[in-house]
Amino acid sequence: MAEKIEERMEDNNQTKTIGVVLPAMSASSYDRVFDLLAEQFHALGYRLIITMTNWKLDLEQKAYQYFASNADCILSISTAEFYSEIEEYVPMHIPVIFLFHKPEGCPRTCILESDYSATYQGIVSFTNRGLRRIACVSNKRSLFSSKEALRAYYNALEAMEIEVDDKIIFEIKNTSSFEPHQIVRIAAEEGCDAILATSPALTGGLTACLLFHNTSPVNTPIALLGYGIMDNVLASNVHIDLITHPTTQVVELTVQQAMYLMHHPDYKNERVFRLKGTLQTHTYNDIPNVQNYY
Repeated sequence: MAEKIEERMEDNNQTKTIGVVLPAMSASSYDRVFDLLAEQFHALGYRLIITMTNWKLDLEQKAYQYFASNADCILSISTAEFYSEIEEYVPMHIPVIFLFHKPEGCPRTCILESDYSATYQGIVSFTNRGLRRIACVSNKRSLFSSKEALRAYYNALEAMEIEVDDKIIFEIKNTSSFEPHQIVRIAAEEGCDAILATSPALTGGLTACLLFHNTSPVNTPIALLGYGIMDNVLASNVHIDLITHPTTQVVELTVQQAMYLMHHPDYKNERVFRLKGTLQTHTYNDIPNVQNYY
């Protein structure tokens, strides 16, 4: 194994492969991001190989071991809460870039989406419109994005003098446990005016359910503060506000960092990039009126 690593360090980029580690395809819901990443890396002579871990830490560890000798760079959406959980498996001789979640203590390059302000503004916007009972649906609470969204959720409710109700806070620990129909049913029974969804996958699942719920004359409509990638079009007749990121910014920064690190293998400094989200609020009077908050 050591001999293989030495050979690869002497003769860099021989695999022309970028390894991608995802917890699950539906869980990331960054299909547009990875489509563009594949396109840009292909243009540079690289291919993407994607492996999914089903939110299991042992499979994530094995993925790093595999790509250590079969890739020139690894892009990872990790499910580890602490870097120590994966440290001995993450290769040091090739670049590893963590996307959208930074395990605590991670010394490698991370590209994160920082959405505290947009989430906070979204909750305040809802309450100013009279929507004061707001449910929250997040992925694993240990993830960076979930922590940041929940912090904004709690702080915004506190600022608006609304009591937090744990009965309407849902944690989705893996793909199979996400049942959007049940969440919408419980939210309706609990008298919720709105739901905060903290990821594209959660937003997509809830949008489909709310499309049916909100169009039924016997139901009180439930608004949605969701998460999407710029240029994605969701159902226009669902009362939805979106926190968005420009896809090209995420892709270009990822490719730029991957290429730089592959060509500068001695560069060991931690770099954390935070891309701020944009809140797009809509007024539903037949024609959406989009207002942007940064």
